[in-house]
Amino acid sequence: IKHAAPSVVDGVTPSLWSLSEEGVAGARRLAMALTKFKIRLLASSSEPKAHETASIVSVALGCGVQVHPGLAEHDRRNITRLDQPAEFQRRAKELFEHPNDLVYGQETAMEALNRFQAAVDEILGHHRGGDVAIVAHGTVITLLVAARNQIDPFEYWRSLDLPSIAVLEVDTMKLLDTVTRIG
Repeated sequence: IKHAAPSVVDGVTPSLWSLSEEGVAGARRLAMALTKFKIRLLASSSEPKAHETASIVSVALGCGVQVHPGLAEHDRRNITRLDQPAEFQRRAKELFEHPNDLVYGQETAMEALNRFQAAVDEILGHHRGGDVAIVAHGTVITLLVAARNQIDPFEYWRSLDLPSIAVLEVDTMKLLDTVTRIG
């Protein structure tokens, strides 16, 4: 699950942003959309926008939230000036096209993917029987989905809304569905 809409604060690294009012409403709609799944575990990035999304969903679904630091977004803690949308998209496209090069932020796309994949594997390894939902971030979700499926990572990343759901088969990480419009 890609988190709901944050409150963007220029001069503050995005990893510290909380949900906006729109994001809180989006997280509530997300919770309703997730009722069709049998979620037994909800795991979350520790970043406020993801953890707040997971907390709202957990109350509605009656399950707890497990925070895992490996679920964080591609490390951009050194970025506090907001790029214009076109510049941000250009940087993201470069990140996806050059996954082994440090082109943006403080880790390569492959480093982010390996960290995120290890966290997902650890969570799934401890929780069998029932659906697991992971609330994280667009770039790392895209990196995982693209690594296991024949998709264009940049176009997939661009398609994700705030919030979005990527439904994956646990054992193969085959992409079964993507829900980009919630409620």
